[in-house]
Amino acid sequence: MNMGLFYLLAENDIQAVKIDALTHPDEWKRKLSLRIILLTIYEWDMGKVAGKNLKTLLSRSSVPEEVQKELFESLRTLKKAQHKAAKILHQPRNSVIAHRDANALAQVETIESLNAKEVFGAAEDFYASSDRFMGALSKVLLQAGSLHGLVAFMLNKKKT
Repeated sequence: MNMGLFYLLAENDIQAVKIDALTHPDEWKRKLSLRIILLTIYEWDMGKVAGKNLKTLLSRSSVPEEVQKELFESLRTLKKAQHKAAKILHQPRNSVIAHRDANALAQVETIESLNAKEVFGAAEDFYASSDRFMGALSKVLLQAGSLHGLVAFMLNKKKT
């Protein structure tokens, strides 16, 4: 459940600024919203949320191998979308988002050069891959949260 909530928090942050990134009359606010979207995707790391024991926990809850495989494949797809966003954002993140370049003119140039099409392309990839992830996660939660899954989890304590 933590994985689902972690995703939904990032998705909610993106939704909160998406309209401003597209339509705000002030260009500066549009660019700020684009930076927030990119930073959200860039910093989003499901790997740290899933943890090292995810495979063990899924097995312990008797989640079928094919459902586990679907979940892990969807996580890989999400990671690829994140890497695409990271390529676009690496320099802007270090210059004007997470850190501030001492050269103010360079900051302005970086901000002005942000490409809305690239940002929304990365966000689109993120959403496409997250749709697959949410489908797989739903299957995992249905199995792990079922009576069978909960009993299996309790009976398989030695697997952790």
